[in-house]
Amino acid sequence: MFVESSNRETSIAVGAALLGALFHQVARHVEFELYMYHFIILCTGMFFGLIYVFVQFHSQSLSGAVFQAGICATSFNTALLFSIAVYRLLFHRCCNFPGPLPAKISRFYAAYLSAKDVQYYKELAKMHAKYGDFVRTGMCCHSATLDKTLTRSKVHEKFPFFASRQYL
Repeated sequence: MFVESSNRETSIAVGAALLGALFHQVARHVEFELYMYHFIILCTGMFFGLIYVFVQFHSQSLSGAVFQAGICATSFNTALLFSIAVYRLLFHRCCNFPGPLPAKISRFYAAYLSAKDVQYYKELAKMHAKYGDFVRTGMCCHSATLDKTLTRSKVHEKFPFFASRQYL
């Protein structure tokens, strides 16, 4: 009985993980922030729907059904987050820009640096000193610091007023 239950839990967890990775592949082409609240409501409804299905159709106790639904939710979300991290590190169009690893994965790193001393510009200057003129500060955010502005025809120097100021 225990082995059969363990196999069923494993197959449910693997199925939920595959659905999480598949969901990321579909949702990465959509501006997800517009539908985030709908997704949260849908996930909550699906969690309680899974509990209902496990109780009614698999004859499980309420605590067992909550446990099974928790396994599904955990597997789905873990695979989703792992798929997002792998995509942003290896396949994103900005993956070749230098920058700290947490900044390449999430926007929370920039928020953390901003909240740390409330002097994000100093942290940004440290990143530029370490990584160079172009730094990836978020998953799609970059910072550039150049003394010269490049155009197609020629290089333009900064105006003397701006050249004498140190902004970072």
